[in-house]
Amino acid sequence: MATFPSLIPSDAPITPGAWPSTITSSLNGAESRIRHGSAPIGGRWRPQFVNITEANFLAILAHYRGQRSGFDSFGFDAATLAADRTPAGFAWLYAGPPQVVDEHNDVFTVQCEFKCEPRGLVVAPGGAWRTGATRFAEIDPHFSSVSLLLEFEGANGSTTFTDLGPLGLPVVREYGGEITTELAAAGSSSFRVAGGQLRLPVSSALELSGDFTLEWSPRHTNIEGKQQYFCNFEGTNVQIGYLDALYFYIGGDVYRSLSLSVNIWDTLMISRSGSTLYWGKNGTILGTATDTGNYNLSGGNIARYGSQNMQGFLDRIRITKGVCRYTSDYFVSPGPFPRG
Repeated sequence: MATFPSLIPSDAPITPGAWPSTITSSLNGAESRIRHGSAPIGGRWRPQFVNITEANFLAILAHYRGQRSGFDSFGFDAATLAADRTPAGFAWLYAGPPQVVDEHNDVFTVQCEFKCEPRGLVVAPGGAWRTGATRFAEIDPHFSSVSLLLEFEGANGSTTFTDLGPLGLPVVREYGGEITTELAAAGSSSFRVAGGQLRLPVSSALELSGDFTLEWSPRHTNIEGKQQYFCNFEGTNVQIGYLDALYFYIGGDVYRSLSLSVNIWDTLMISRSGSTLYWGKNGTILGTATDTGNYNLSGGNIARYGSQNMQGFLDRIRITKGVCRYTSDYFVSPGPFPRG
């Protein structure tokens, strides 16, 4: 919950929120309102920072990206926004990206818009959602079973890839590839593969011999030839990739399904319950098969094997061991995966 840069706005109009209420009408036309909650919601604040330096403008932009482009909430210091302007139990979030409205002589005028939302627990379609330090972070009851969680958030050109799961496994870049802010399935950045690969560590958490779920979001710039998403040629031959269609190869078993298009983000999924393997795209189950093999990714690769590199971008990778998350059509959150 990083605090917004300490800057004094030149103009800061506030639109107060409204009390949540239900309007009912009687037969004679009279209306009554039933109020829900103890505070108004939906407040907006639109500060403008006039003639600030480039360094301060970049600090605002970095803060916006650091809050995952409006996904995480934050606070202000008293110089920027008086503490009594923030209702108790509420948090601020970006309503949109900062806008440069004027630039001259190396100074900038920047317009921001923030919204104030309540902390607490909200029940919504697709699960329960918690507001507060993380805005609408879906509560994941299986987070302790997550073996690997890669969101690929970072500065443009970064070569650091951090596992956000409970194990914090080391992931090493090889041969190239980098974080890019050009495109993202969720958040503000993704992994531009560009002929590179990520090497997974040796860990029993990545040996998927029972129930498991594997989720990832690719965006292909080219779908010709054989392209690997995940593979491991040590011991059991495991390949999960794309060759005219999504394919899974483990030992001698091959399953094919699910064609993709270029320049489109998709979220793909493989899960297994007992001996039944399921696969799907964007929340729809598209196939099943009987399967009991060991999808052993311990020490394996992401995005490439030899010349069989995935061509395009990757985002949002989650491996869950011991849990089959999906056996029927499912909800795909538009944001980053929850962390707890």
